[in-house]
Amino acid sequence: MIRVFIVHEMELINNVIATAIESRSDIEVIGSATGVYQTCQAIEGQDIDVILASIRLPDPGAIPLLKLLREENPDINLIVLGMTETRQQVLHFLEKGASGYITGDSTIEDMIAAIRLAYQAR
Repeated sequence: MIRVFIVHEMELINNVIATAIESRSDIEVIGSATGVYQTCQAIEGQDIDVILASIRLPDPGAIPLLKLLREENPDINLIVLGMTETRQQVLHFLEKGASGYITGDSTIEDMIAAIRLAYQAR
């Protein structure tokens, strides 16, 4: 079972993503948060495999979350959810340690595939 945590600045989006991916028999949504600090508190002591995180998280943002994860929970893979797909932006997150980047025009099936790939890369 792949254990996923969702981080988006809009709770509605967290709920929509959770509903869409929980229909898969191999994925369990452990929880969600709307910010970096809330995420850090919520995942402490949890067995999380993959975090889906919005690129537009409020301060301090997605890069600091990625940095914290690499320091505190290096086994958790983070997939960035972004609305843009500039090569430079995608490469920036991958260089910082993100496991993947999903653009706004991706399908739910693309997201599921990215989650499974990130999980296998652990």
